[in-house]
Amino acid sequence: MALFFFLIILPFGSFLYLTSGTSFYREHMAQLEIKGQSPDFKLTSHKGKVMTQDSLLGRVHVVSYLNQTAAQPSQFLTRQLKRVQEQFKNRNDVGILTYTSEEFSADQTNWIIKQRAINNFWHFLNDSPENTKTRLTEGYKFPKIENNYSPNFVLMDDSLKVRGYYDGMDSMDVNKMIVHITLIMPRAPKEEIVFKREQEK
Repeated sequence: MALFFFLIILPFGSFLYLTSGTSFYREHMAQLEIKGQSPDFKLTSHKGKVMTQDSLLGRVHVVSYLNQTAAQPSQFLTRQLKRVQEQFKNRNDVGILTYTSEEFSADQTNWIIKQRAINNFWHFLNDSPENTKTRLTEGYKFPKIENNYSPNFVLMDDSLKVRGYYDGMDSMDVNKMIVHITLIMPRAPKEEIVFKREQEK
């Protein structure tokens, strides 16, 4: 019986495990085909930093559109974005980019502060409502834009390619987005991995 287990059951179980892992990877990578490119921009962040699309190179970003006047949906959406921040806050190759179309007034700034955005991880960029909506719909191609927010998140890779669209109001879809982030994050060069292993010995 033991011989049967080691010769038949164990190899077959290992095969199923590896096959299911490969299928999972292929299935999700198929969903991450390139869907567009980040639009050009030059805007000032809530920290007073001038940013362009080139400022995003080298990092995977979740792009969103929120305003404090959309109180109820923005509250839920920022909660989902905080999950992303908490999951990847120790990495310098992942970030969040949130567009707003309301000026950085005292109220708007206080609202941003309450989101507890980590410096150099979560950036808020401001532009006019017209420019913002044009950039979101024609540039990132957001599936849906409401008056002052979008229920969608856009996933952009480290070379500024749009890779996915997600329903920010659906926690399960945000879970999938988090998985997708891990699949397209920049990988350490092979020689760097070898060097780290040598250090651990």
